[in-house]
This record gives sequence, C-alpha cells and structure tokens, in this order.
Amino acid sequence: MNITEYVKKDFDASLYYGWMSIKGGYTIANANEAVYRYVGNNSARSIMHIIHPDDVEEFKAALEKLDDEPQHMFLRILCFDKEYRVMYTVVSYNGRIVDGFRSFDMELCEVMRSFERLDHNAGLVKKYRSIMSYSENYYFDYDCLTGEFTLFNYVNGMYNNIIKKKPLEELEKETVARTDLDEMKLAQFKLFCESLKKNINNIDLELDGAVFDMDDRNLRFYGGFVIDNKRQSLISGVVSAYDKKDGRQSTEKYYMSSAAIDKATGVYNKRAIEEIAKLSLLENKDRVYIAIFDIDDFKLFNDTYGHMMGDKIIEGLAKISKDVVANRGYVGRFGGDEFVIVTDKVKTEEEFIYVLKTIRKNLDWRFREQFGEAKLTVSIGIAMSPKDGTMYEELFEKADKSLYLAKEKGKNRFIIYDERSERIHTGDSHKSGFRLSDDQYQIANTLLDMLLVIKKDQSKIESVLANMVKDYDVDYAFIYDMREGFPIYVNEDLVVRPPRLTSEILSEVESLGDKNGFFTTNRLANIQDNYPNMYKFFDGIGSNGFVFQKMKKRLFIIGFNQKLRKWSNYDKGLLSVFSRAIDDILG
Repeated sequence: MNITEYVKKDFDASLYYGWMSIKGGYTIANANEAVYRYVGNNSARSIMHIIHPDDVEEFKAALEKLDDEPQHMFLRILCFDKEYRVMYTVVSYNGRIVDGFRSFDMELCEVMRSFERLDHNAGLVKKYRSIMSYSENYYFDYDCLTGEFTLFNYVNGMYNNIIKKKPLEELEKETVARTDLDEMKLAQFKLFCESLKKNINNIDLELDGAVFDMDDRNLRFYGGFVIDNKRQSLISGVVSAYDKKDGRQSTEKYYMSSAAIDKATGVYNKRAIEEIAKLSLLENKDRVYIAIFDIDDFKLFNDTYGHMMGDKIIEGLAKISKDVVANRGYVGRFGGDEFVIVTDKVKTEEEFIYVLKTIRKNLDWRFREQFGEAKLTVSIGIAMSPKDGTMYEELFEKADKSLYLAKEKGKNRFIIYDERSERIHTGDSHKSGFRLSDDQYQIANTLLDMLLVIKKDQSKIESVLANMVKDYDVDYAFIYDMREGFPIYVNEDLVVRPPRLTSEILSEVESLGDKNGFFTTNRLANIQDNYPNMYKFFDGIGSNGFVFQKMKKRLFIIGFNQKLRKWSNYDKGLLSVFSRAIDDILG
C-alpha cells in the first residue's frame, strides 16, 4: 500500500497507540481512552464501517486466520474528523465469548506519526537523563516476568549500572551467604526481596547501604508498578541515599509515605487524597477537577454475589481508575466503594469526559462475564476550581451534590456541577430527557395547558411548538404528514423549514419505531449504518439526536443539536401521549 498521500496530510488528531475489544455486530465493546477520543461519535458504529472500504476484505480475510495466530496488517481507520489514518494493526482473540460472539482485540498504532514520536521521545530521554545526572538518587527496576533486578544511576547523562540485570533469586542467595551483614540488615533485605517477588505496589522500605556495598549510607526505596499498555510487568522506583552520620530529616508530606496507601486497593486513602487536593488547589490556580464516584447498587452486588466478589469489584475499579488517570492526576478511596479523582493536568472538560467514559466502559467490560445482564455501572459527580470555588471543602461539597443528583436522575452517568441547576451538565453530555424540572405533576399540567391551547385554536400550534422548544430546552419540534412527507407544522421561530421526508426515509421510519411507533436516540451515529437515509436527513439539519412518535397520518419529531439526552420511561410516555393527543385534535 502506497501511503504517501496520508503522510502529506497535516492532521490535528492522531492515535499513537490504542486498543479496543470487539463484540457482536463488530462494534466496540471496550477500548482505551485514546481510541474513544480518536473515533469520536463513530464509536457506536461497526468497525466494518470505520475501516476504509478498500481495506475491509483484507480485514475479513485476516479474521479467518485468527485461529492460527494473531494477524498483523496495515489498515486505514476513520477518525472523528472524517479523515483516514494508516494504522499498523494487530488482531488477536482475547478468550472471551460475549452473547455467542467470539470477541477479539485490535491494537492500533498510527504509522506516520510513530517516527515523529520516536524522535521526540529520544530527545526527552536525553534531556531527563541529563537532569537525573544532577541528582544523587539511584533508581531500580524489577521485571515481574523475568525476575531480574537492576540498580543504576546516571552520570554525565549516561546510564550507569550498579547491579546489572541480575535474577533477584541469585542476588538474594549471594547476599544471604555474606558474613559481613548482621541479622537486621539481612532481614531488611529479605523483606525487600519478598515485596518485589509478590509484586507489591507502592514499595517504601529502608535498607542499610552495606547490602549494596555502600557502607556509609542508608538507602530508602520508593517504587511501584509502571503501567504499560496491556499489563503491569515492571516495578520501578527511586532510591534515596543519605549518609548514616547525618541521619535523615524527613520533610515529606503524608501522601508520600507508605501509610498514605489504601492497602486493599493500592490507591491513596482518604487523608492522603484530601492532602493532595488541598496542595493542588494551592499550587494550581488555573484548573483543578475533583470527581467523586461510586458503584451503582453496590450493596445489591455485594449481597447477591458475596463479599469476596464485592472486594474484587472495588479492587477492579481502583486499578482501572488508576490506569486510566495515570500521570494526569491522583486516585483515592474514601471508604467502601466511594472513590475520588483529583487532577490539575487535564486541560479541558472534554478530555476529562473521555477519562470518565473510559473508566465506566472498562469497568463494565471487565466484569460483564460474571454478571451478564446485571450491568456494573458507576455514577460520578464533578466540580472544578476556580469556577466552583477555590477551597477543597466547597469543591468536595459541590461534587458530592452532583453525585447525589446523578443517582437521582437514574444512575450510570456523571454530572458536572453548575449552580444554575437548570444547566447542570450530565454524563456523556446528557441532559435529563424531556424536562428541566423534576416535578412530574408540573410537567404534565404544562403540557396539558399546551394541548388545551391547540384544541381551542389550531392556528396557534406552531406557537405552542415554539414554547415547547424554549421551555424544554430542545432545538426543534416538527409535525410531518406521513403520506406526502411534507412538514405541516414547525416551531414558529424556526428560520428555515426542514426538508421533505423522502419515501426512503419514511420507509426507515416504519421499520425503526417500536410497536407503538416510538423511537429515540441520543447519538445520531447509532443509526448511520443501518438507516443511512434518516442519518443523512438529521445530519443535514445539524441534529445530534432526536425522538419521534409515529401516528397513522402524522409523524411528531423533536430534536437536539448538541444537548445529548437520556430519556426515562416517564419522558417517553409523556411525549407519546402528548403527540397522540395533538394527532387526535387535528383529526
């Protein structure tokens, strides 16, 4: 494949590395944040429509060979900006069967940008090696797969081995056999080796330097897992050395101590994450996010599947959150299933939304086989400084209120705090369906008043539709003639009337609605592949989601452009009754 045309393009978005798991219908079941960001609204589509049409047959042929070995190929993958990038792709079975479909993984790496990234990273390595040369610290690695231990430092920007990749078992035997070390020094070293072999995260241990032939020094080892893209295979850290005669004057913060780690999950405990949040707010005046989240109906899962499974869920959520947040922030556990994220390194609200979306998707995917239809979900409340305050206590209170609201509005969502409650921003940018008020009695009576106005004077129907658009924060309301496809009523403040519905669109309407003629989607991409004519129609009028109710003679549509919604059964029933009543009034 000649990829010169793709090399020449100046893309704004790239995918240096990503992975995704594929389920039935060839849709994305789970992915890392980089993939979700790259594909954007295409994440709901079949990958057969995301892969360039000219590459699909080659991809299908590769799937036929997966039983033999993982398949390697170059594929052009569609980005959210509607441009294709050339990806080096590795496809392999992941051992899971979901709803009868043999799931497989795809690892993606953008070819054109890889060389640029390698060159850039080489420069960074050189820079940080020079910086580390000025430090008196040492560094260590332990490879969990090979069992090899390395102790090193940097001198004049060059890597310098103190202990060069030696099997830990061998090092331990040699050290224990030494006659110049007393029992205390050997006990410290054995504890250190045991911690590494058991792959314990968040190591914080002090050893006598004599163990490593540094008789005049004490060594303190700080370390933990270094996360790669697919697994935790390396424990790495810093070794702080100080002269025995000087002693050690500790100025470390609590969160830097071993006591700051929640032993059950490996994330920070309540005291530590609160300290981190307060320090972040002091040091960063531009933007700090605080997110509080917990598992929906956790007690039910705990009671149904047992406390051991409950512990696994909590451990799983902690690990997923820590992996996804990575070096952009901190994850802490308040207790039970309640966790907190603090970050001052996320640049935009959109980026933070992708972080949260990835955590939610990864949690569901990890436990789907155990729970089947009982989907594991989380609710999240978010506050941001300085918009919502500059003190930890006030930000925590507002994030907590948002979490409570997320639970009230149906769970399985996040809510970003806004003091103007009618404009609270909810999970995946979803607002709460058809209503801004939670008073169902008030909503029903308001719509009843609208119906009475129409019944009294049908000429005011477009005025009523305009009020509905305004009062319920949607973007348009249309009533179409189902026989001819013409819009017969629209909200009166609409500048340009919508186009006619073609026979192809009307045919898709017939097949898309449920048995009562009702349909809703909050993401237009969901219908792109199977209902292309409807997709083109709504995309053409700038709609991101819509709801319709089909009657015998008419079609009632309301839509929203950038205000994604979650529609409760109450919302759906209300809209269905309202539209049917209008149809009855019009005769």
